Amino acid sequence: MSTAIDQLIAARLREERVRNALTQIDLARRTSLSAERIVEVEEKGKGLSCAELWSLVKAMQVSVGAFFDGACSDRDLLHAKEHQDRARLKVEEIRALERLDPFERAAVFKFAETLAEKTIQEKGWDKPGPN
Repeated sequence: MSTAIDQLIAARLREERVRNALTQIDLARRTSLSAERIVEVEEKGKGLSCAELWSLVKAMQVSVGAFFDGACSDRDLLHAKEHQDRARLKVEEIRALERLDPFERAAVFKFAETLAEKTIQEKGWDKPGPN
């Protein structure tokens, strides 16, 4: 049974193959997939493994994202961007900590530990029972 994403990838595969003026046999010769497997994907919406998708990406010289265009809503993309921005900030914070000498780093960790303990006490999270 094919999923919506399998069907989307199948449609994108056909579009890219036609755009590149390739037959299914031509594409099979350039990839690790058989012509029959390409037919299964394009016409029956059968799912691809990561290795198969990568083989197609390389053969058609497109990005992996080309197979997923339209799969996400603007809200999903915004959420992903926000998550990426937060992750980038965390990496920058870790790099900043790495640049500190050991004594400064220890002081920062002690300060963070003290703040965490104070918050735990203020919220009552250190006491048994529902909070």
